[in-house]
Amino acid sequence: MDAVDPILERVHRQLPSMVPRYGKRWEQYLLSWQPVTEDLSGSLRRTLHTLRHDLRQELGLSSRDEKSDADSGISVEHLWFLYEKNYIGENGFHVEKYLADRQADFGGVDAVCLWQSYPRLGLDHRNQFDYYRDLPGGLPELTRVVRVLHASEVKVFLNYNPWDSGTRREGGSDADTIAGFLETTGADGVFLDTIEGVDRTLLERLRKTRTDVAVSPELIPPLSDLAAIGGSWQQFATPIPPSVLFHKWLDPRFRLRLVDRASRDRVEQLSAGFLHGTGQVVWENVFGWWNPWSDAERLLLKRTTSILRTFDDFFRDPDWEPYVPTGHAGVHAMEWHCGDAVLYTLFNGTAESCHDVEITLPEKSGSGLFDLWHGRELFRSKGGRTFTCSLAAGEVGCVVAGSTPRDLVLPEDSGDSRRHRPVTLSAYRRREALRSLTVGRRKDGGDRDMVGIGAERYVMKVRRSCDPLMEGGTYADISAPTAKAVPDRSFRLSDYAIDRAPVTKASFQEFLQASGYRPPNLDNFLRDWLRPAGSEKEPDSWAPAKDKRSHPVTWVSLDDARAYAAWARMTLPTEAQWQRAAEGPHGNTWPWGDAFDPSRCNGDSSDTTPVDAFQQGASADGCLDMCGNVWEWTESERDDGHTRYVMVRGGCHLRVLGSPWYTASGPQPCNVHEKVPLLGGGIDRLSTVGFRCVRQPPG
Repeated sequence: MDAVDPILERVHRQLPSMVPRYGKRWEQYLLSWQPVTEDLSGSLRRTLHTLRHDLRQELGLSSRDEKSDADSGISVEHLWFLYEKNYIGENGFHVEKYLADRQADFGGVDAVCLWQSYPRLGLDHRNQFDYYRDLPGGLPELTRVVRVLHASEVKVFLNYNPWDSGTRREGGSDADTIAGFLETTGADGVFLDTIEGVDRTLLERLRKTRTDVAVSPELIPPLSDLAAIGGSWQQFATPIPPSVLFHKWLDPRFRLRLVDRASRDRVEQLSAGFLHGTGQVVWENVFGWWNPWSDAERLLLKRTTSILRTFDDFFRDPDWEPYVPTGHAGVHAMEWHCGDAVLYTLFNGTAESCHDVEITLPEKSGSGLFDLWHGRELFRSKGGRTFTCSLAAGEVGCVVAGSTPRDLVLPEDSGDSRRHRPVTLSAYRRREALRSLTVGRRKDGGDRDMVGIGAERYVMKVRRSCDPLMEGGTYADISAPTAKAVPDRSFRLSDYAIDRAPVTKASFQEFLQASGYRPPNLDNFLRDWLRPAGSEKEPDSWAPAKDKRSHPVTWVSLDDARAYAAWARMTLPTEAQWQRAAEGPHGNTWPWGDAFDPSRCNGDSSDTTPVDAFQQGASADGCLDMCGNVWEWTESERDDGHTRYVMVRGGCHLRVLGSPWYTASGPQPCNVHEKVPLLGGGIDRLSTVGFRCVRQPPG
């Protein structure tokens, strides 16, 4: 059994039928209201009123003023996976376009979480904070992004991965580093990835920088945190009727946002969320796995959110009543109060239309009665205490008594469907190098040490590493974000020659001096090379350290590697060419055989080694360093219209340990590939990724 909230444990002992999912991590805070609806005497409802009052007193909720942190007012939060290609510019991000698209398609944005790290973390030594620093334009651009979002009254969360303990360490604590980022960028809060509790030391440190900072856990926090924070995500547990969200029932000011990133149908989640007066997380690009919202889902979100925002004061009612009678099983209503006015959120969970939903109003409810969902006035019964309304099958609704409609206009337009088309496997066909390369070519192929591979029918059996909990799908399986399967694929390989070893720093220096190559963006380009004073923008004047000239070149992007290959009159290897050369004619698991031998590769060290240092690790065809030392780029770029990515091979010298959420690291078998989302600029140059080239015979 998962850890149980001690307050919840007490409630379970007192009212066991109310906590049917007790002990189940994702669902234990879903209270069942079925016993309440079945108790016609009303005694259980009165018991719950007393329990709610006592718990608020115990937790310090009754005496606290309205929540004032940056979580307040959030109905819709968007997760912006910063690798989403449609909003990436040459030196930064198209924030205005992002906001315009969100407004048109989802009805606006209350908050944005800017996601930068996973699933790239672990590829090299860089930590989660480095991935913010290395975004195009760096921290000045990140600050501009925050400023533009703020100008549209959008609150901004930075992402924090508390599990990132195996990469480069900062000089101070994580809390100090996050506080520095908040101060520099002006962001409103921090999203706490993977966790449900709030570290009070972290919170105290952040509030020294910003008193109203929002700290939002990914998972529902323990009830004892309600007094300390203003909201969180509610993931993996939709409150399907007759469930009630414990946190919302206890403290309606707590801003829950429902999310299920793997769901292909969100209508039930949206309907249940609106019934509970809670918000939603919009998340389509799930770490490179495209899961778009349908027209119906976007329109439902826009309409329900319009009501949540317009009547926000009702949804903070401490005395709200779940599941008041409607006269029909499966037709649900929640009652919310504001002064003498009362509002009902409704949901018909049945497969039949219901034309006589009957609800009894409180004794004191002001004049006027409006069906907000259908835009019409309703009329009370003869006695003035009841009204009836209609709901189609599966429809939500909203009725307010004692209040005007407050100029509410519900949207009728779902936005631009073209931005939300589903992706099919055909979109993942490999793209050839699309970028125009403006480097000269060698007059001849040069004298290279290469290995010849004869033409053959080759069956490539490939997989992603099984150890990390990686998401983003693959180019062969997009059924779920965690899909890793790649069916065996048959290729007719022509004769080709492949570099015996990865391209060295010395060879790359020769390329720079001969071609004058200079990438448009120099961020992190050959970051570990020596640069004479005044030559910061003249890479042909740079040089590797003398004792590293025979090491593989790193800190080069996919396009940098392509430029070298074009100059050398070659290309990067396809995945099939690379894997065939690595595993040999007999399909070895490791280049040298089927048993791993750490003495045959550089697979657990702090630095690279010369490309010929492990002769005993050669493949059957004589290729070196195809396991460990550095990952290698392959000509495998793919683009589904939302995320560009490429597959790397071989593993590297660096082992990043401490969490299953890190990408694969250390030496890898011949048949393992890893997916690298591409963003552009310095973030795509890594200390652990190099390359080798292949040459096809003439004709």
